Amino acid sequence: MKKHFRELGLLIVLIGLTVGMSFLSPYFLDFENLMDLTRHLAEIGIIACGMTFIIMSGGIDLSVGSLLGFCGIVLGYTWQSYGAFAALVMIFLVGLLGGAINGGLITRLGLPPLVVTLATMALYRGGAMIISKAQPVSDFPEWFEWLGQGYFDLFRYSFLFGSFLLGSRWWS
Repeated sequence: MKKHFRELGLLIVLIGLTVGMSFLSPYFLDFENLMDLTRHLAEIGIIACGMTFIIMSGGIDLSVGSLLGFCGIVLGYTWQSYGAFAALVMIFLVGLLGGAINGGLITRLGLPPLVVTLATMALYRGGAMIISKAQPVSDFPEWFEWLGQGYFDLFRYSFLFGSFLLGSRWWS
């Protein structure tokens, strides 16, 4: 019962902020702004679905953004050299290895999650910078760009995928 009061309190804060921001800016609840939010929040929502389990278990992972960036760089360079399938397999393995490193250091060595993930955050970010020489990776095929930037009716595919994940998490 207490949990529901806490969630209701968060909902009231969210509604209050929305009303307050709509008074401060006439563009806040504008259709274009709301659609832009779906583009920006989809990736964060997808990552938040996975982070929920870590936080529920009392842990924290500061390295998730850096590991995502590292996987993005690995995806780009592997794609250019070996193609799409190899790139997808490689980022799956890199992400799995990065998570296993964090999990192993925390569970097997008993190190604090905050310390481990802070260190691996720097490791993954540094690895991405070294591999890419701080340059962006581009020249992906048009269909790949369509996955992240394409629309189905009014919504981006990434928003629909994130909503599906959130919905499946909500009902589990």
